[in-house]
Amino acid sequence: MMVTSSKSVLLLIVAAASILRLYGLAHDPVALNQDEAVNGYDAYSLGLTLRDHHGNLLPVALQSFGDWASPLLTYITVPFVRLFGLSTWSIRLPVALFGIASVPLLYVLVRKLFGRNDVALVAAGLLAIAPWSIITSREALPPNIIPFFTILFILALLWAAEEGRGNATSTVRAAVAAAVGALLTYSYPTQKLFVPLMIVAAVLIYFRRRPACACILVGVFVLLVTPIYVLLIAHPESNFRFKDVVLPGGPLHRLGGFALRYVLYLSPIALFGRGNADLTYDVPGIGRNFAVLAPFFYLGVFFTTLTATRRLQAPMRRSDAALLLTWLALFPVAGSLTATHMHLLRAIHGFPLVPIFSAAGFLWLTRAVASATVATAAQVSMTCVALFATLDFSQSYLTKYPDASKARFQYGLAELFTFVLPHQAQFGSIVVDAKINQPYVYVLFYSRWDPRKIDYHEVDGGEKAHVVRLGKFRFEAVTEQRIAKARLIFRVDDGSRTWYSAYDVRGTLVVKQGVPRDDTKVSFRRRDGRQEWQPRRRRCITAHGSVRVLVARPVFKCAWLGPQRSRRVPTSLVL
Repeated sequence: MMVTSSKSVLLLIVAAASILRLYGLAHDPVALNQDEAVNGYDAYSLGLTLRDHHGNLLPVALQSFGDWASPLLTYITVPFVRLFGLSTWSIRLPVALFGIASVPLLYVLVRKLFGRNDVALVAAGLLAIAPWSIITSREALPPNIIPFFTILFILALLWAAEEGRGNATSTVRAAVAAAVGALLTYSYPTQKLFVPLMIVAAVLIYFRRRPACACILVGVFVLLVTPIYVLLIAHPESNFRFKDVVLPGGPLHRLGGFALRYVLYLSPIALFGRGNADLTYDVPGIGRNFAVLAPFFYLGVFFTTLTATRRLQAPMRRSDAALLLTWLALFPVAGSLTATHMHLLRAIHGFPLVPIFSAAGFLWLTRAVASATVATAAQVSMTCVALFATLDFSQSYLTKYPDASKARFQYGLAELFTFVLPHQAQFGSIVVDAKINQPYVYVLFYSRWDPRKIDYHEVDGGEKAHVVRLGKFRFEAVTEQRIAKARLIFRVDDGSRTWYSAYDVRGTLVVKQGVPRDDTKVSFRRRDGRQEWQPRRRRCITAHGSVRVLVARPVFKCAWLGPQRSRRVPTSLVL
């Protein structure tokens, strides 16, 4: 009966996790940022040609914006894009599914560690409603699948460390653990440091007396990850991003900066606050984990330390406690080497520890209470607090976060290219403001550009990652002087700010980022019988507020085009 009840509760938790990660996935976050767009288009290109958009055949690292990105998520995305087509929803779906799957996977891990269903259910429930997990599960960024593979990696190590099996079975398990570790290494640059360190720690903790398993674990891992490390050595430019973000200064300055960042990553600010408050993954007014869990987390760390040092009798094995503490000690290392402090994505492999230690701390605290009534009341109270906090987060995420994160996600580009792409044949060339972050990749994504027709020389932006031309599109600075006497034909406006404006400059479509000139300067009226253009305002409803579109329609023939010529301007679409 208890087993059936646990399964029912777990199913409810997974259902809640699914709703929180799948609801409105196509439009929350409010738009695609450039990293999501390039991940999606590379998946589209690999599915059609087995090459990325730079022409590299089945790459072990993806050339992207002057850097080399980790390929795991892109390869995972390929079948989704092939099945559902290239869209915001299809490229975010695999990340959401991995976020959902991490919940029951954490349940299996915690049950294996503690041998108790109640602790495992609490940990799974906390992960299901964790703000950091919900947010990262809704964005198609390479590091956002790391929590799933990290949990799987730790579970595989525990599975390989089980004793009492035959030699053949043990070596197979060690090889499987090494393969999972290799997959994790290909997921994000921070894992190139974290995973090898964890494998060394696992050898010291579990395999000191089992040299055959240790050799298989290390040997298979080295064999599988050799290509990516060879790439780092043979092509130093592939490590350009690290050189750009690494701590500056001399050795002493770097050592001090590393120590400070390391401590900050383990602090409540990084784990339960907003960290570096990056709107890509931090919701205004909401911490990465609910602050009420902080005492239980640190209490869980304390009791796990006592277990590892044999000062406390606990359901968890001493070696397993040591592995958890090693995981805790190693996860901030890679992120602490970079200048940005408390960066979520560079430490995301450590965040599954929060529900694990919080559940453990809550367990030990309730066990220390003699009264069963008090323990039950505490459990009910925590459940109510968790539900309230989840509702508060959901309200902030759906109402405050879209407006706050629009600039970060380059809101409005989907609406802009929905207008530009169908009407590109009416213009000799199209100039897109270079202030937009990597505008060429949005052209590739929203036009579903045939990857077999890409000119690889055009998309090679060099070290500065600045692509200047793609077909008839040019990407360059657009000044106010250039559009001073131009005709405004389209703009994206959410009521508080104009995000993008499109102008007709003597047969060239010019797209400018930011607030346009005063409407009176582009409002053409009849004066003294002269035939002119009359812009007309429409309101087009989008998922978040309204997008105001100015559409110039021909009221009369334009005198400056000649007495027998009239010209129709592209009309708006209902966006």
